[in-house]
Amino acid sequence: MSAHWDALHRQRLDWALRGHRAFLDTLSEDMRTRLSRGDEQGEAYVAVFGRTQVGKTTLLLDLMGVRGEALARVSQVLRGGRAQGQSATATAMEYRRSPDHGWRLRVPQRDHPASEQRIDSDQAMTEALGALRERMGRRDLQADRPVSVAIPSDCFESGVAQGPRVRLLDLPGDQPRDEVEAEHVTATARRYLPHADLILLVGRGDDLSFLRPQGLCLPDIEDWQLMPERFRIVTTYTYTAQSVREAARGHLAAGKGAALTAAFFRERLLQELRTFIPDLSADAARQHRCFPLEFGQSWAEAGERADHDPLWQALVPVVSGLRRELLADIQAAISPVARLRSAIDTQAAVQRIRQARLAGMERESLELQERLAQLLARIDAAEARHDDLVDTRRALEGMLARNEPVSILSVLGKMTDQLDASSAIRDVDGLGTHTRHLRELLDEFTSDLVRQVLRLRPGQDSHLDAAFWKGVQPRLETRIPALRSALDDTQQPLRERLSGYRLAEYFPRLSNDFANDCRQMIDTMRSGVAAAARFAREAWAAQAELRRQALHHECEQLQADEVRLRLAVEQLRDERQEIDSALAALSTRRAAASRTLDEDLERSRQIRAFLLTAYAQELQQRREMLRTPERPAPEKLLELLAMIDLSSARRQVLLSI
Repeated sequence: MSAHWDALHRQRLDWALRGHRAFLDTLSEDMRTRLSRGDEQGEAYVAVFGRTQVGKTTLLLDLMGVRGEALARVSQVLRGGRAQGQSATATAMEYRRSPDHGWRLRVPQRDHPASEQRIDSDQAMTEALGALRERMGRRDLQADRPVSVAIPSDCFESGVAQGPRVRLLDLPGDQPRDEVEAEHVTATARRYLPHADLILLVGRGDDLSFLRPQGLCLPDIEDWQLMPERFRIVTTYTYTAQSVREAARGHLAAGKGAALTAAFFRERLLQELRTFIPDLSADAARQHRCFPLEFGQSWAEAGERADHDPLWQALVPVVSGLRRELLADIQAAISPVARLRSAIDTQAAVQRIRQARLAGMERESLELQERLAQLLARIDAAEARHDDLVDTRRALEGMLARNEPVSILSVLGKMTDQLDASSAIRDVDGLGTHTRHLRELLDEFTSDLVRQVLRLRPGQDSHLDAAFWKGVQPRLETRIPALRSALDDTQQPLRERLSGYRLAEYFPRLSNDFANDCRQMIDTMRSGVAAAARFAREAWAAQAELRRQALHHECEQLQADEVRLRLAVEQLRDERQEIDSALAALSTRRAAASRTLDEDLERSRQIRAFLLTAYAQELQQRREMLRTPERPAPEKLLELLAMIDLSSARRQVLLSI
């Protein structure tokens, strides 16, 4: 009868758990991943998660009651041969106490149930765990089932039976060394974190950046602040930090009339946390969620100074009290009432998640809109630049069309028509009858003609393309010797004739030499003008051709720039389409998320109705059992008393809603 009563008493909350499961089934899949549901069989567990090398495994061992002097031995074995500074936990690990002095290892198998292996030596266990990591590296290790390790019983404190009566899962550190390890870390975290009844976030006390949303990967959990009741913040290496010791000594020296307390260190931890998370929510900043601890080798070494250091004497009860409180939280987290309370808190969680998610989507939308605005400005600038290039190229092509070689020669012909020898020819009539006079006039003519050539410019009529000719610069002043040489060629016969006379004086009455030389002088001047005109046309024409070639090259370059810019504009338009699509998709997601979260919010208010329905069904079932005639009277009496116990459980549950 006693066993029957014990069974009935254990079942007094089964109806509430059924109502809880029925309630969870009405929520969206997204919300269900954020609520504690335990493992596949619904068994409760606590997950320990944090960055690599912060003391997660040592924390677990300490909470289990592993003796301080045995911690180094156990930790060394669990490293599986890995060096200090490297992640020791290869996969999700579940630690427990061995029934004897041997190790035990149970590794999940893909095709058949796992069998437990007894291992008698530390070295053999180290090698077995090393092989486990190698399997993980080959992607041959299942991430959805934990590896079970039983630690020799002689490693535990005397009087510790089994440590916390709850499954404690040690997850790999969140700073993987390679892609394979990163995949496994993510897979194990995604499997175990969302449904854990309690999650211990572990990090060093001197670096709280791991608590920022971007500082720690929590798959399917955007931010621990959204559901802070499911988390406990545990810092390691807390009291060995110089700044903490100085603050503690300062508190003691201030003579405030109170000893060091956990509240003092918790508040200091929260103050430090606010420097990393300025918008830390009030719910997340509750002191009872924070556990500044110290354990393992660093705490053992510090304890050696306790006899002669008042600070450490004051810290020992603080750390011990925090450790006991954390153990109590862990034990409380696995109770049925705790899971029910978690479901009851769903409404507040949904509201926080809804606010955070919609705010995140709003920020994402604003970022996309800002990117779109910047992109549109770039598109407008690129299109304007493209239009400018097209206009410039067309203007240059028009310039080339107006300045074909034939047109250039026509312009240059008109230009060289300006060369004039009429003044010098008139001066021939007034020459004296001395050869020196002819040579002097010829020299003056040559100098004047050179000056005329240097002054030549294309005319200023309305048909002239000034922009084209502005870029034509033959720089004839650098070619004067060549011009004089061309003129000398036309004057050579006359100069030779003048040099061939025995007498420098002409005698017009005796011969016609003077008249003949004057006529030849005029012909030479006219030939010089023609030679100078030809020289000028060739020089200007050559530079005009270079100008045309430069314009051709510039047009080709502009055309290439147009193509590149057009491609760039097309790429920018593709980016715009992507952003437009992203905005549309975001709007759709936002509407769907808002609708789903609104539905979850409405359903979260119905937890009481689900519990009352489940209670009514349980009560009806028990009434029917009481009506069964073949049942003995003592059993019916126990069933009746159990119904009274059931009513008490109902009040306990409903009062917490």
